[in-house]
Amino acid sequence: MGSFPIRLRLTHPPEFDLMARIAGLRLGERWGGWKGEPYDAASWRHISVYERVDSAV
Repeated sequence: MGSFPIRLRLTHPPEFDLMARIAGLRLGERWGGWKGEPYDAASWRHISVYERVDSAV
């Protein structure tokens, strides 16, 4: 197998939040890692959990 270029684009949490909101979801929780570390400005990754927005509200 030969090599081939891969295009990657960094996406930051606010962009995920916007895509989720457009899809009818809202941010439920966000952590800085799989062990539940706090997410802050120094975090290099995030674990974000989105939930459905209740349309009856």
